[in-house]
Order: sequence, then C-alpha cells, then structure tokens
Amino acid sequence: MPIVNGLATQYGDRVDFEVVSTKAEGAAARIAHYGFDIHGMVVTDQQDQVLWKEEGHMMKAAGVQQQLDALLAR
Repeated sequence: MPIVNGLATQYGDRVDFEVVSTKAEGAAARIAHYGFDIHGMVVTDQQDQVLWKEEGHMMKAAGVQQQLDALLAR
C-alpha cells in the first residue's frame, strides 16, 4: 500500500503502521469492527479507540498526512 509505506517512513518514529490484507484470517471481523463495508484506513489509540478513519481507496496521501498531523498535535 503505497500511501502507508510513504507515511510509515515519515511518521514511523511516532506512529505504528500495520497493513492487513482483506484475505487474512480474521480480516472480515476487523473490517466490521471498524464499520467498513470492504476496507479502509483507520487510526486508533493504544486502547483501539478510533481517532480517524476513511473507507475505500479514494484517500490521498496529503489528506491522510493532514489528519495525522492534527492528531499528533493534540
């Protein structure tokens, strides 16, 4: 996932990134847990509380970066 790879390089010292295939065991339950129909990107805190999420493949790196910057500034 190119967006995640680039952001992991930029934010890796402050944010943990995980890419999970929709075909992985347990993926369907995780997708449902976060309220996605198919897949998406989610930012959670250490207690797995959703801080931000976006569904699908339409996200742009700049938009995700803006959200991460806002969350990290808290």
